[in-house]
Amino acid sequence: MKLGVSPLILMLVLGCTRAFAALIPYFKMDSLAVQSEAIVLVQELDFGKETTRTNQWGYQYTCLETRYRVLQALKGAITNGQDITVVIDRLYTRRFETDCLTTNTPTVVPLGRALLFLEGRFDALRPVLGGIKLIIGNQTYCYGQFVTNPGPLWLAPQRPEYIEIADSEPYTESLLLKDLGMALDKAKTLVKPERFSAEQGKRKIQPSKTPDGIRR
Repeated sequence: MKLGVSPLILMLVLGCTRAFAALIPYFKMDSLAVQSEAIVLVQELDFGKETTRTNQWGYQYTCLETRYRVLQALKGAITNGQDITVVIDRLYTRRFETDCLTTNTPTVVPLGRALLFLEGRFDALRPVLGGIKLIIGNQTYCYGQFVTNPGPLWLAPQRPEYIEIADSEPYTESLLLKDLGMALDKAKTLVKPERFSAEQGKRKIQPSKTPDGIRR
């Protein structure tokens, strides 16, 4: 079991229940790094293939087996250029939190890049809890329990953690990686993962539309 994650939360991630009946903590990147065996910047190759797996308690659950191409290996034994398959729990919605407030058709989140914080668990690569940062267009998004508790993880613009940028400046891939470098330095002295509320990980900016049509 990884540090800082309760057995109940682990049950959620492992697909024992689809109720998501727990307050799911938010981890900053230093805490994600402490829990990860590998950190990689990747290109998404597909939206994932739905499959059924069985956890260690004998319960069946659905998940997405998703393919990525590694662009930059930042920690661990995975190498640049390698194609990897990661098991993504259905806890991750791939929907913006703002979509829950509208009756309009949900925004389609296109394939992009991602920063993944991974562990090898039960013969598969999986993200540690909250360990997916999507990079769509010129903006970085994080996952959190932003809408309801109980409830799944939604996407929202990521708040920079150890760097400061203007409110009008997008949190781009290059800034994310710069932020990650500082987080990795902090992780060296981190005794155990630190928990935060989901709202503390979200950037407080107004949604808008950019030329690529994605809400920021």
